[in-house]
This record gives sequence, C-alpha cells and structure tokens, in this order.
Amino acid sequence: WALGQAVLPVLCARRLRRRFPHAWPRPGRLTQEAARSYLGRSLWMSVGQVSQLLISGTDVILIGAILGPAAVVQYVVTGRLLAVGAALPGIVAHAASPALSELRAGGDRTALERSTSALLLAVLLGGGAVVTVVLAVNSGFVAWWVGGDLYGGATLTVLMAAQHLLRHAGTALAFSVFAFGFERRLALVGVAEGGATALLTALLLSHLGLAAAPLGSLAVVAGLTIPALGRALVGTTGTTVASLARRLLPLGARCAIVFATAFLMSMVVTPSDFLSLAALTAAALAWYALLAGPIALRDPVRGYTLQVWSLVKGRWASRA
Repeated sequence: WALGQAVLPVLCARRLRRRFPHAWPRPGRLTQEAARSYLGRSLWMSVGQVSQLLISGTDVILIGAILGPAAVVQYVVTGRLLAVGAALPGIVAHAASPALSELRAGGDRTALERSTSALLLAVLLGGGAVVTVVLAVNSGFVAWWVGGDLYGGATLTVLMAAQHLLRHAGTALAFSVFAFGFERRLALVGVAEGGATALLTALLLSHLGLAAAPLGSLAVVAGLTIPALGRALVGTTGTTVASLARRLLPLGARCAIVFATAFLMSMVVTPSDFLSLAALTAAALAWYALLAGPIALRDPVRGYTLQVWSLVKGRWASRA
C-alpha cells in the first residue's frame, strides 16, 4: 500500500516535468499563504476520505453485531449485483472532474451549469440502467448463484436499489462541488452522513431487520447530503434548484415507469440458469434504452453522447 501511494505521485511528477515543463512549479512561486491554503485543502480531503469508511462499511458491522453473521451473508449476497454495477456511474463522475475544474478556471458560468447538469444526468442514466437490471433479475441471480434461501426479499432489493440511485446522485454532486473547491464542505458533509447513517441504522435494525440499513442511508442522503451539496452547486453555477429539477424530471418520470415494469418482470419471471438470466437482463436493458435512452440525446447530455458515439465508431472502424 505504501509503495503504491509513493510511486503514483513520482510518476505524475516525472510526466509533468518532461511533457509540460512550463507548468512545473518554481520555488519562487510558492508563498507561505499558498502553501497554507493547499495543505488546508489537502487536510479536508483526507478527512473526507476517512469519512467514507463510516459510509461504506458500517452497515455490515452493525448488522453482524445486532442481527448476527447469518444476516450479514444474506444482506451482502442480496446486494452483490448492485455492488458490482455501482462503480460504473462513479467512474463517469470521476473522469469528468478535471474538465469541471478547467471550466471553473475559465469562468464561463453557462458552460459550468450545462456541464454539471449533464454530469448529473449521465450518472443517473448509468445508475438507472444498473437499477433496472437488478430489479428485474436479482431474485433469480441470487438463487442461481448461491441459492434462493439467501435472498433477502423484494423489499430489501427495492430499498437497496433506491439507496444506490440516490448515492449516484450524491456522487455526481460531490465531484461537481469538489471541482469548485468545496473540500471543507465535502468533508463535513461526509462525516455527518457517515455518523447519522450509522446511528439511524443501529436504532432501526432491531425493529426493521435488514431493511434498516438501506432505509437509514436513504433518509440521510435524501435529507442531508443531496440538499447540502446541491445548495453549494446552485450557488456556484448560478442556476436554481427549480431549473435543476426541471432537467431531472423527464428522466425521473421515465425511470419510474421502467423500474415498475422491471419489478413486475421479476414477479412474473424467475430465471433459473445463466442463459435465462442473460435473456432477462437484455430485455430489461432494451426496455430501459427504449424509454429512458432518448434523454441521452437531449441537451445538455446530447453533445457528450455524440462525442462518445463518434469515438466508439472510430475505434470500431479502425479495428475492422
């Protein structure tokens, strides 16, 4: 771990000095005030990273302590498919962070508003695709993978899916806010979210069972994280909450229909082998693409979608 932490900065510094020598910092440029500001931001970033431990791992520890190890197995197995797909929308947000920082430095508020709205929509589009598949096939997947007796039930699956979707929205907001220099707010919100989620989950577990873990996280993300980060983003880009909500409403309405249909599919069809699981997954994704896919061809996402499509066509043509 220590070697990995040390090698990456050295390689980045080497590339910076060789390829972009004009950007290499000179000793005379580093003032005491600049160093204090940089170290302060770095400290808040470290606090924010530590806070992720409270958010991502506390639920399993609490379930094991209160409900026992068997409940941990059921909880983890039920959420495994979501955990596998949850990283994909986060990768989109992470890749967009440097571009957002560059736009911020350019001072173009119109471009900032368009790009942050596009990022939020893109992450939610990706998260919606993952949720659609999980709602449709999770019961069959768990039964095929480890046995139906370890499936936590439809209620737990729905709550987990909603939790992941809201977390995707929070991730997109967090990367947008980070690009605008709100390291302190991100750290404080992360610590507050982790502590509140752990406390609420511990209070609810003995009464609600496994459903308490995603339910507690849902309540905290919806009531604390998204409003706190959303206010920072709105204040920075100059947009309004109403404007942002209007851009998300068409996607929300379409996703509600797709999610309901996918859930009904899981009630009617329970695949028992890999081929039937793959077929149901393809059908769910096709239905999602048909209904929610057109959002990707509307502003503010359209330009980015066409760029990605152009890159894919270029790669395909070069290999052919």
